[in-house]
Amino acid sequence: MKQLIKKILKEESLKNNLITQIKNDGWRDVAELVGGIFNLLTLLDIREPSEFLEYFNDLNVAQSQENPDLILFRYDEGKNLMVYVKKLNKVYISYLDIWSFLSIFFGYEIDEIEKTLKKWLSETFNITDVEVEDNLFLSKNQ
Repeated sequence: MKQLIKKILKEESLKNNLITQIKNDGWRDVAELVGGIFNLLTLLDIREPSEFLEYFNDLNVAQSQENPDLILFRYDEGKNLMVYVKKLNKVYISYLDIWSFLSIFFGYEIDEIEKTLKKWLSETFNITDVEVEDNLFLSKNQ
């Protein structure tokens, strides 16, 4: 029993380290480190898009000082993963860090990605009735 507990704790520690690396370096770099995206998904036990998006539920939310119409979502200042433009009622989402994962791994088409992201934004950040769009210029690795 003691060995089983140690194994579970070690696996949870590995999972937490991978999640931290994803937040710092992006999922593509971490996938390379563990031998590919399928290995990463297995290690993190991701089966649904919502399970991946949950890793971003703790993004810092800040109003832009330069433009009060912008709400910024990020871990580090200047490296925004999402930008909510209130005036346009649109959320721009990092293609490299979030959007592409849903496309590449789950094979989602644009409409499925949009539906998934809108649901997540509503449930997690209370942002409703918005358009979502991918953006290549938003990335934690800018």
